[in-house]
Amino acid sequence: MYRVIWAFVSPAFILGYAWLCLTFLPFPMDSVEKVLYEPIGYIPAVLFGGFFGLIPIFYHRLIEVAFLKESKPNNKLLAVLFIIGLVAGLVINQANYFLVIQPNHMIECPKELGYKNNLMSFFVNDLSLCKEL
Repeated sequence: MYRVIWAFVSPAFILGYAWLCLTFLPFPMDSVEKVLYEPIGYIPAVLFGGFFGLIPIFYHRLIEVAFLKESKPNNKLLAVLFIIGLVAGLVINQANYFLVIQPNHMIECPKELGYKNNLMSFFVNDLSLCKEL
């Protein structure tokens, strides 16, 4: 029973986490109307770092459950992948600003329109889009 539950929950968790990370990637870059951006880069860095760090953990857990073998992830591998994820999150966050927001002359949603967000900000082409958020 445990293996069956793990077989369904594990991929769903990884795919859900990947979807959460993909919300920070604007596709396609040239026709974007709104972009989620965080000036410090902390949130995307932690999200991508966590995603890259969880991949080997789920891989080793899959080996334990599917093949009944003892498998433990290497701590150095986890640290390296987490740091790679952190750097990827920071690079993606800054790329959003320099490759999407600046060239498209996007405007940050102001608080006067009722938009209140603590850490993350939406940048839009037209201020009327802020009312929809």
